[in-house]
Amino acid sequence: MRVAKEDRSWKPRAEIDVSSSHDMRYWAGKFSVSEDALREAVEEVGPNVRSVATEFGCIVTDGEVRCDPEPEPGPGSRVSAAAGPP
Repeated sequence: MRVAKEDRSWKPRAEIDVSSSHDMRYWAGKFSVSEDALREAVEEVGPNVRSVATEFGCIVTDGEVRCDPEPEPGPGSRVSAAAGPP
């Protein structure tokens, strides 16, 4: 009789450890931000992955991170177009 092997793959935790280079690379990649931006977000909202995801306009469902692209500016939108020269 075979005994199932233990799953030894790395799994992200519910909190981001800014002292872990692996966590920083992993989560910065998931949120498509720099490690500096990630560190600043953790300092502002805490290490909870869902809180940080919200800070970057992302959501976490069933352990998956989904970040929608930035919305296009439109009438009544609070998103402003890049300012060009006047």
